[in-house]
Amino acid sequence: MNLRQLTPSMPLLVAFEAAAKHESYTLAAQELFLTQSAISKQIQQLERHLGVKLFQRVGRHVELTTAGRKYYGEIKDALDRIRRASLQAMTSDTRDHTLHLATLPTFGSKWLLPSLHDFYAHNAHITLHIHSRIGPVDFSDQEIDAAITVGSGNWPSLIAHPIQNEQLIAIVSPEKAESHALTKEWVAQQ
Repeated sequence: MNLRQLTPSMPLLVAFEAAAKHESYTLAAQELFLTQSAISKQIQQLERHLGVKLFQRVGRHVELTTAGRKYYGEIKDALDRIRRASLQAMTSDTRDHTLHLATLPTFGSKWLLPSLHDFYAHNAHITLHIHSRIGPVDFSDQEIDAAITVGSGNWPSLIAHPIQNEQLIAIVSPEKAESHALTKEWVAQQ
């Protein structure tokens, strides 16, 4: 046997993976945006190529044969490795994968820093530089790509996405409130 015989084409392998995962040609077709007939033909072609039955019909659905189940375990892992390698190749070019993020000190320390482990688990190729900022961020003067800040969100020259609504509460002792004549209106304006 030569290597060509041992290496089925990628479309056949992808069709097999989807059909095996769902044990359904119809669901595989929906996942891959193909027709059920196209999946069936690709499976038949793969079975001919390998010389072994991978599926058996049981009523109106299909099930993996013993050989199909073993093949699926190997193919799924191999395709996962190919996808990861492709993603690494696509993201390992010379583009700068550095993000400079400005944030309020309390938000950065209380929410952002504890979330970094999860961020890096999904974005290992990004280098994140966190800049602590109080007050408005001037993107023209600073090396800042994005910012997390408080405000109305009405910045015409920027794209703003609300993260959460925050309720601020002023707390003061009753004695101080009376002695300084603090009102809700005065506090809201400060």
